[in-house]
Amino acid sequence: MIRTCVGCRDTVRSGDGYIVCATCKQYYHSLCVNISDIELNGMAAELKMDWLCPDCVCRRPRGDNSNTPIRGSPSTASIPTNVTMRRRPAEHPQVDEHIDCVSRSEIRIIINEIVKEYTNNITRQLNLIHADIYSFKESLTFFNEHFEKIKADLNTQTSEVRQLKEENTKLRAEVNSLTSRVILIDQISRSANLELQCVPEHKNENVMNVVQQLGRAVNCPVGESDISHCTRIAKMNQQSSRPRAILIRLASPRLRDKLLAAAMEYNKKNH
Repeated sequence: MIRTCVGCRDTVRSGDGYIVCATCKQYYHSLCVNISDIELNGMAAELKMDWLCPDCVCRRPRGDNSNTPIRGSPSTASIPTNVTMRRRPAEHPQVDEHIDCVSRSEIRIIINEIVKEYTNNITRQLNLIHADIYSFKESLTFFNEHFEKIKADLNTQTSEVRQLKEENTKLRAEVNSLTSRVILIDQISRSANLELQCVPEHKNENVMNVVQQLGRAVNCPVGESDISHCTRIAKMNQQSSRPRAILIRLASPRLRDKLLAAAMEYNKKNH
């Protein structure tokens, strides 16, 4: 069975200080009827059993004044006969206790309302703070995910750049090797070339015959099978009056050297 204090309307628990009215059997907290814990603990069991609540004290009938002694005649003579004398009501300390009880109950209700209002305000503020924290957490999670994605992309790009650098280094080495080979091949291909300068140029000339005539002139015969390619090349300076040079590619570097030596010997003998 739930026991409720009539004064404050709170539940009366077994550990609380309380007292029961002998008439209405209602429960009251000791503090609600202006009884301290020390006074409650010091009360005798008989007093507790006979204790009346403020409401029952107010409802209790007052005693009549029929047995109240009347003042003597000397005093009555001085009092007008048309004035009704009323007995001053006796003071009841428990009525003051009732007034104190009501005041304490109202104060308790006001305090509870204030506490409830402050609690609601604090709860609203905490809810707002919780919402802000949740929003901040979501934003932080969003930025963290994007940061991790950017970090992963950066790692991927770094790995690709490192791989491209390695490939670039290898390609540079291959290009250098191929360049060296091209230079060597070019040198080898030109090792059998011979260039003739200042040979008069005629229309419809046969350059092959000119080379053969030159070989016979320097005493180094050159046959058609010894000549791989023979042609005049373009001028470096188009304004020059000198005839175009003749480029000869012989069958072997040895034949080129032999023809060149014969021409040099011929020049020595005739100049």
